[in-house]
Amino acid sequence: MNLKNFIIILLSIGLFHMFFGQSSVYGSETKTFTVLIDPGHGGKDPGVIWPDGSMEKKIAILYAQAFAKELQNQNISYIFTHVSVDSFVPIFLRLRKAKNSHANVLISFHANPVSSDSNVIQLFLNPDDSSSQFLTQVLKAELEKQNYTIITTPCNFAIIKMSPIPAVMINLRAGKSVKGIRYWLNPQLIGEIARGMARALKRFWLEEKR
Repeated sequence: MNLKNFIIILLSIGLFHMFFGQSSVYGSETKTFTVLIDPGHGGKDPGVIWPDGSMEKKIAILYAQAFAKELQNQNISYIFTHVSVDSFVPIFLRLRKAKNSHANVLISFHANPVSSDSNVIQLFLNPDDSSSQFLTQVLKAELEKQNYTIITTPCNFAIIKMSPIPAVMINLRAGKSVKGIRYWLNPQLIGEIARGMARALKRFWLEEKR
């Protein structure tokens, strides 16, 4: 092999690494982050029903849709376990979607009555999953900036405990009265909570990539 051909080969190898090598690194740095949004209950399972007819399944959908909108504003991808209050999706199918969808985290929405009117948001987490714990911490910190009272609770709920990806359940602790649930149905409040959660998910993803 003469010197000219040798130099051409070296230059070709260098150009290959310059373009294809950098492309590979760029792809890993911009890996899509996807949130699996799980509105609780649905279809024949309405969840809790308040005296004014408010149903947990409808409240969950409201928050899930607002959250999806704010995720989009943060350039975060999302998918749903279901998108209609008329859809009944068993837990095992929700978990199967968590396994097969290539989502990075799962966020489930619920609302439950407590003995008195409350503005507390409860975050249920998997105590055996460090990523679930970290995601909970980030959500708690961001929502507390908006002056919400946040409590965190380890749980054994199947949707959280058996999830193949880090999962957190958002539980709105409403009073049993009409006034108690209507507090959580304020469109401005729903938007604020959704924005805070979306910011938290972006922070979580940036920290996880380090």
